[in-house]
This record gives sequence, C-alpha cells and structure tokens, in this order.
Amino acid sequence: MELLNRYLHAVRFWLPKSQQEDIIAELGEDLRSQIEDRATELGRPLDQDDLAAILKQRGNPMLVAGRYLPQRPPRSGLALARKIAMISYKSAPLFDERFGRNPNRSGEDPWAADNHGAGLIGERFDVAGYLDYQGQSFNTRFDANSYISITRTMDIFDPVRAHETPYVAYARIAAHLTLVGISTDWLFPPEDVRSLAAIIRAAGARCDYREMASNHGHDAFLAEPDTLVRLLTPVFE
Repeated sequence: MELLNRYLHAVRFWLPKSQQEDIIAELGEDLRSQIEDRATELGRPLDQDDLAAILKQRGNPMLVAGRYLPQRPPRSGLALARKIAMISYKSAPLFDERFGRNPNRSGEDPWAADNHGAGLIGERFDVAGYLDYQGQSFNTRFDANSYISITRTMDIFDPVRAHETPYVAYARIAAHLTLVGISTDWLFPPEDVRSLAAIIRAAGARCDYREMASNHGHDAFLAEPDTLVRLLTPVFE
C-alpha cells in the first residue's frame, strides 16, 4: 500500500494541522474500503495500476484537501491570493503614481492611532484599500478550486518537455510568430520574451519580437489596447 500511503501523505500536506489526523483517518478508511470492494469485484488483489486508477478517480491531493461546502468557501485565502496576484499584474511606477503614501480614499487615517500603541491595527493606506477591494470582489465571481486548477495548469505547461531540446520543439512551428513583451511586466519579463523569440528563430522558425512600452505592467494589454493595436497592425498588413 505504499502508493496509498504516499497519496495520503500528499493530502495531509495541504490540510490545516488541526484537521490533519481526523481527515486523513477518515479518508484512509474510505479508500481502503473502496480498495477491498474492488478486489472482491475482480476476485484478486489489486495491482499498482488498479490502485492508481482508484486514487486518480479520487482526485489530485491538493484538490481533495481543498474541498469545501458551497456555503463555506475559503474566502480569506482566495482574497489573499488575489491581492498577491494584483501586485504582480501592475508595476511599481504605476502603484506609486496611483497610490503613493496616500491614506485610503474612504477617509481612513493610517497615522490616527500611532501615538496610542495601535501598532498593526492602524487604518489603511490607499493601496491597501485597493487590494482589499480586489480580494473581496474576486470572491463573488471565482471558485477557489478553479483558481488552483488554472494556476496549476500554468505551472505545468511546457511545450518543450516532450522533445530532446527546445530547438527540436520549436523547429516544428510552421506559422510566423510575433511575440510581444511589455516593458514593466513582472510575470513575463520582456527580456524573457525577447530571449524566447531568439531561440525560436535559432530553431529555424519565423518569429519576430515587439515591445510595448507601458507603466501598466502585465495588464498593459488590457489597459492600453490601442497601443497594442498600433504595435501589431504592421504584422497584419
């Protein structure tokens, strides 16, 4: 049952410590019962492939650990994830221009209780109010497990993995590619996009690189679509 034990260990990793023992005991008992029922049905002990099929059906350990009742979603965790993401979508110059050291526009004063030992419970700066709003509004339109699935899919996407080298992979490209970097993008830095274009060209495929100058970071293609259209218009002429 080594495979089962590894699966339970993986689920345990994603659980809150206070719930680990109870949930793993219940999940382990349920899976062992399912394994026994399947073995009885087949009239033989299960092999590794049979066991792997049962565990695959149960689901990814991270998602199994993250299951929750619809009326009790993990709102604080999803809101925090969204706030962290929003920081990477923009750029430092844009945040400085929009928010600087200004108090929250709702009228809060970050310094109001400073002389009374407020410490970490002081009121918010404007940037904190903005990030809090983004986190709260995200909860009303996104499911936490969907967010995990999307980010996990992004993490494991690798067009080169099935090939000996990047050059072998990119040599198969028949289309003429145009890659666009954004000068202040933290998620996909322009130097990385420029380097990818060079590797694709070195593989023998047609690829050119264009760069969009903007303070909007990764979101520039949404915030300044006219600039992007002007940048790409020559490609289609």
